[in-house]
Amino acid sequence: MNDINWIELLQPLMMALITTLIGYVASAIKLQIDKIKNQKIKNHLNIINETIAQTVAFTTQTFTNELKENDKFDDDAMKIAFDKTLKATKKMMASSTRDIITSIYGDVDMYLKSKIEQEILEQKRQSREF
Repeated sequence: MNDINWIELLQPLMMALITTLIGYVASAIKLQIDKIKNQKIKNHLNIINETIAQTVAFTTQTFTNELKENDKFDDDAMKIAFDKTLKATKKMMASSTRDIITSIYGDVDMYLKSKIEQEILEQKRQSREF
């Protein structure tokens, strides 16, 4: 009788299948890690952008509006209001968020300043619509 050793015949096929399966699982894990990392980055950026919106609104309500009502909101007051907003935003920003912004944009201050300016313009636009 023919004595066929099925284990020896199937072993290369099984090894190829296992290697392919391991590669597939490794790729799937890497994809999930990338999604988590990207989601973490998105979460940090969303948090800091919301913080900026809140600090701009707070500065407007507690500082800017009063000066405008008394016709004392000049260039110096505008700079003070901006600096107050920047300082408050930095104070509330987590170090991990600072690290993420640095790794993506390089300069935290430049990112914050541009986002604050953008938010000021957006809030002005919204207030005109009402």
